[in-house]
Amino acid sequence: MVNRTILARTHVIPALDARKLAQLSAEEVDQWLAATAKTLSTDTLRHLLSILRQSIRRAKARDFTTQRGTPLDAANVRRAFRQIAEHAGLHAEEWTPRELRHSFVSLLSSAGIPIEDIAHLVGHANTRTTEKVYRKELRPVLRRGARAMDDLFNAHRAAGEPPTLPPASSENQTER
Repeated sequence: MVNRTILARTHVIPALDARKLAQLSAEEVDQWLAATAKTLSTDTLRHLLSILRQSIRRAKARDFTTQRGTPLDAANVRRAFRQIAEHAGLHAEEWTPRELRHSFVSLLSSAGIPIEDIAHLVGHANTRTTEKVYRKELRPVLRRGARAMDDLFNAHRAAGEPPTLPPASSENQTER
């Protein structure tokens, strides 16, 4: 029987740093495994890969952790947030992390930041989640886009011209 705790403490944590597991790229993991494969058996590597996958899943599942990587409880998060909010000059009793996050998305959206960038900044894997959760904050940008399209079509209509599309660049054309 393999002691996974010993393998994790001996190989994974010292080499990859437990706090950084959620931020590792697939390339970094592959490089580490390739280097590790030179000194360990295939069976041990399989166990390490399993440990690594589990560790990354756990690390990604935690939004808030202590410096040791253990989860914070809600009361500690609220207390730390209030201290940071007060330090930033906000009235801490008027804000929650959720409200601050929604304000962040709203301000970025109002500034015309593309939804793909907003999704990345708030940690969403794709724009669907961002659109679903923050649809109220994104609505003004969508309305501005719709008005811009209306203006384009109305300008062509007023000039008696049909709307035209710009020529497609060779980068956007696909072979048929």
